[in-house]
Amino acid sequence: MKSDLKKVLSKVRQYNLNDYTVVVFGAGNTSLLYQKCFEREGIHPVFYIDNSEAKQGTVFQGVSVISVEKLVSLQKTFSKPILVIICSAQIAVCNQIQLQLQKYGLTYVTVDAFVFRKNADKIKTVCDSLADDFSRDVYIQLIKSRVLNSTVSESAVNNEQYFLLPQFLVRSEKEVFVDLGAYVGDSIEQYINRKLGVFGKIYAFEPDTINFSALKHRSARLKNEWAFSEDKLTLVYGGVGLKTERMYLSPPPPPDY
Repeated sequence: MKSDLKKVLSKVRQYNLNDYTVVVFGAGNTSLLYQKCFEREGIHPVFYIDNSEAKQGTVFQGVSVISVEKLVSLQKTFSKPILVIICSAQIAVCNQIQLQLQKYGLTYVTVDAFVFRKNADKIKTVCDSLADDFSRDVYIQLIKSRVLNSTVSESAVNNEQYFLLPQFLVRSEKEVFVDLGAYVGDSIEQYINRKLGVFGKIYAFEPDTINFSALKHRSARLKNEWAFSEDKLTLVYGGVGLKTERMYLSPPPPPDY
């Protein structure tokens, strides 16, 4: 099993960023989410590139956004060869971008492949620390999917994943269940069904306006179906972080919150 992980990681070339002019493909939400990762891994792009004409000519995270064609036209002005780091979580999008870059003969790597290859020893340490062969196999499949930009095997997916811990097999009227990022209440409903309605309280946090609206409707239905008192299921329009502060997502919150 360890050899499988080593084989997967060895398929990715290891890049020293000091030898390249680094450019990130993707000036959107995924790149925004990866900013802390970029900082930690020393990824400091001289440009972001994006196929959206609306983004080209703008500034993203303090860096200019240009097209692939513009990047190619500037290629001779760089003292080092270009390395394009693709920042997208969608397999089909990554494949399209790779074909686009191949047409211009540009060197590229996905951000996950780069980060996992660079931190291969840490990846192996995490794998070794897992409790059983099944967990290690799932971990390796997930790493393989991220590194090779491929789909995850169905054997690694379990729809009951949130409730496999032994603690969820016991029913207690004193138990408090906290869902941080409750989405539309799907996990809450699974939890209640799993517990056959036997629990103490549920606190559900959700910061997204649309998701929270759906969560309220679902919670109202669950209260009626299970005859809960109002105080057993508490919804919080917000998130949980290191400090108490007001932050806004898009779209903005409704006027009554």
